[in-house]
Amino acid sequence: MTLFLFTHPRSTSKNEEAIGRAVETLLKDGIVTREELFITTKIAPRDQGYDKAYAAAHACLQRLGPAIGYIDLLLIHWPGTQGRKVHDERNATNRQGSWRALQHFYKEGHVKTIGVSNFTVGHLAELVAVKEGEEEQVELPHVNQFELHPLIYPFQRPLLDFCAANDIFVQAYSSLGEGNLIPRPPPQSLDTSPTITTTIPETPTPASTASITHVHTLLTTLAHNHTLSPTPAQILLAWALAHSWGVIPKSTSLARMRENLGAVDVALSGEDVRALDGVVGEEGVVKFCWDPTRIR
Repeated sequence: MTLFLFTHPRSTSKNEEAIGRAVETLLKDGIVTREELFITTKIAPRDQGYDKAYAAAHACLQRLGPAIGYIDLLLIHWPGTQGRKVHDERNATNRQGSWRALQHFYKEGHVKTIGVSNFTVGHLAELVAVKEGEEEQVELPHVNQFELHPLIYPFQRPLLDFCAANDIFVQAYSSLGEGNLIPRPPPQSLDTSPTITTTIPETPTPASTASITHVHTLLTTLAHNHTLSPTPAQILLAWALAHSWGVIPKSTSLARMRENLGAVDVALSGEDVRALDGVVGEEGVVKFCWDPTRIR
């Protein structure tokens, strides 16, 4: 068994300290070994640039505590720098400096895997160009973590192809579309007027509403036809796993955690995977999270 522990830049320091204390207890009591844990943390946008990123990486490790000893995966959370406008040239300079800092930290043995989050093809191509222009060995990101689900799949195809061509492992977040891709039963009410039961993007359009409805219908059909009768969430996660992408669904509900873990037992046919791949075309793409394509 491997236990995956993640922190988020919005509350990294508190999370890391809490995880460090919890892990120390688990190790001391013999409940788990360090090798059974996979700990991921991130460099926040406020810490972009070589000096800040290198110091932040060491601070992460210090907060996690001596019992943990090393970080399994360290990511640059965002291609931009906090406080800089999206077209500021210093965004590129800073993230390249941050990447050099992560390589330094990696070569020192403090982290097993390094990567990025929300990096586009353009952002990654910069690092490839640096690698090709440097005489010394330059590591490309081992991992790129970004929004990935059936409704954004057509838009992300070039990024997926770039990652595959450069041996960058894809880790999907928002696999359930922030919960919007899960069909929900209509609320019990005496009111028989039509009710929208789905939360859609901030500026809903007929296309986004139609795309969400389309994927709901497909998921319901796939679940009905599958021998295991999986839930829509399990099908969405199984779709990502069928593509060999990592998934990191989050939940505070133990029942939902068990449901998510059950996705590993759901084998989708090639026809099912292709149906989800093509559930929408370019005109039907829906994005639920922040947009890194605007960052220079």
